[in-house]
Amino acid sequence: MFSNSLPQLWLYYAVLSLVVLGAGYFAIGFVPRILRWTIVGLVAGAIWMPWYFSSPATVDIESYSGIAPAIIVAALGVLAGQLKGALVGVVIGAVAGGGIACLLARRFGPQPPQSSAASGQSGKRGSGAHRAVRQEPTV
Repeated sequence: MFSNSLPQLWLYYAVLSLVVLGAGYFAIGFVPRILRWTIVGLVAGAIWMPWYFSSPATVDIESYSGIAPAIIVAALGVLAGQLKGALVGVVIGAVAGGGIACLLARRFGPQPPQSSAASGQSGKRGSGAHRAVRQEPTV
């Protein structure tokens, strides 16, 4: 039904790129969360940035052209010796993805701990009513 279909190719690319991003996120789990999100955002921007391409054809038509991920166009440009144009797209995508991920990590990241006075525990001092809250170590 979808043989040699361009939408199916894009779907496969999207699913595989999500697998790569998820695996990469968990692989760098030792890195602090904001930096981890930024690194994954850089990679996401680099692999999801669309870029225009045109390549000469070997058959009767003049050339093939269309839109593909910039990282793929850059990889093919390396093989053809024409890296300049697509590399700009990869860099733009990586910077945009890293910036967006950094903003999201700061917005939805961990909140600073609240003081005990703000949580209402200051008036509960007495015989056994006040217990120390265990703090889990963070990396």
